[in-house]
Amino acid sequence: MKILLVTDTHGQLARLNELAREHCAEAIVHAGDFGFYDDASVDRLSDREIWLRILHSDLSAKDKKRIQGKSRDGQRQFVRDRLPLSDLPSFLSGETRFETPVYAVWGNHEDVEVLKRFRSGKYRVQGLHILHEQATFRVEGLHIFGLGGNFLMGRKLFQEPIAGGGGRVWSVLSQYLRLLDTVRANALDGERRILVSHVSSGKEAFITLLAIHLAADLVVSGHMAPPFSMIWNDFAVRSPEQAVSRVKERLSDLAQACEALGPKNRERYEDAIRQLSDLPVDTIYCGRGQRVPAWYRNVFNVNLADMPAGYALLETDGDKWQVHSRSKLEINQNSEPSVPGDA
Repeated sequence: MKILLVTDTHGQLARLNELAREHCAEAIVHAGDFGFYDDASVDRLSDREIWLRILHSDLSAKDKKRIQGKSRDGQRQFVRDRLPLSDLPSFLSGETRFETPVYAVWGNHEDVEVLKRFRSGKYRVQGLHILHEQATFRVEGLHIFGLGGNFLMGRKLFQEPIAGGGGRVWSVLSQYLRLLDTVRANALDGERRILVSHVSSGKEAFITLLAIHLAADLVVSGHMAPPFSMIWNDFAVRSPEQAVSRVKERLSDLAQACEALGPKNRERYEDAIRQLSDLPVDTIYCGRGQRVPAWYRNVFNVNLADMPAGYALLETDGDKWQVHSRSKLEINQNSEPSVPGDA
């Protein structure tokens, strides 16, 4: 089976059909910044989100500079008239359809109102399966699940879902805890598991912690806009002690954030945080007589390039996995991203 791994399409959804046909993919996994916008989203986005839409468009550098020189109202009018936020409206109307099943989380740049309409069932798109804390899917023996949005430590982590507004979205602790329950309730012995997160497990240790407790084999993420899709595990980049310390430090941060809440809310999360603190005890032989946590060797991570720069292909027959990175972006050592970490 061949699965297309892609992220940060920012509304260029028709391209998914092209890539799936090109590689004979049987499924698409999307790690967020999908383009969850409808025709009215332009009036709900902040000025910054409008500016980012222009920045990440296919317009020439000269045109971008000209349009970004307009007033805020002028920029918004240009996007409304000339630069559609997303192909999604044509999928919602049925004019366009996904030729290959798509399994997607949302990103940190989406319209919360559109997400709510999908969650309520008001919006539906044939072939689009949205991953969230209450939904997991099976694809040829693979168990695919995930949660999108940003991860923000502090009080925002304890808000009610779906959290965000103005074009920004983040996930909250109650959603992550519900995802744990949902996956465990639907798990089968011996299955292979894929966790999809918009936030990178390399950047955010909480995603690694989540992958550990979900017994994920593969974590697929986006958000960081690398020129190549990167494939790694903790064994490749950290010592066992560093890997364990990293997730324990994040647990400590989480406990401190919980302490800042009032007594009623604090009690709601304290037991869950204790459960997260109980890391699995199974180990694996690592050479030279050393045994390490099994997740240290067995959880692999794919951080994807934004779709205009590249994507990855996962090929599996159930037992063997191959992940191929495809990149179309030339590396310029002297260039800097326009908005680091905010793509």
